[in-house]
Amino acid sequence: PEKTEGNKTVLVDIRSSNSVAEFLENLGAEAMECPVGHAKIKRLMRKVDALFGGELTGHYYFKENFYSDSPWLTIFRVLSVLAEGDENLAQLRARIMKYHFSGELNFSVENQDEIVDGLLHEYADGKLNRIEGLRVDYPDWWFIVRKSSTESYLRLVIETKKREELTLRTKELTEKIGKLAGTSHAQG
Repeated sequence: PEKTEGNKTVLVDIRSSNSVAEFLENLGAEAMECPVGHAKIKRLMRKVDALFGGELTGHYYFKENFYSDSPWLTIFRVLSVLAEGDENLAQLRARIMKYHFSGELNFSVENQDEIVDGLLHEYADGKLNRIEGLRVDYPDWWFIVRKSSTESYLRLVIETKKREELTLRTKELTEKIGKLAGTSHAQG
């Protein structure tokens, strides 16, 4: 991929890997965290005149497409990048994604707000971000927990620099959510 010119703001869903923002910044883009959901992303894109926006769910929004999601435009852009380079898609992904990522874990719980507040109290020593739910960053790992806007789930994403740490933090947070909920089951 080429370095960006002109407007350099790119919105990155707050659940996305830190690798994404780092990769974009290496290309000369200005990565900006954004909340989850197409309506919120499109509104923020217009407000900051962003060039592009992306969600963890695979929705990609383009300024030249009236800030709307376009799977065809996404496919053509990806194919263009692959045609210009020597890497296949797996190699490109491996070069970008350098951390260990849980994906979204879902918990069917009743007291979602109480759980988020409890985790806020438990992890108050980290760098707190309330753009969407609760994201807490530490030097070697981060997590975000948020209420689903479409289903009755509490959603958790964790990212770590070391694989062993991902296993440890996933177990730790799953147990804490379970304790705060009374009982809880991850849905995967």
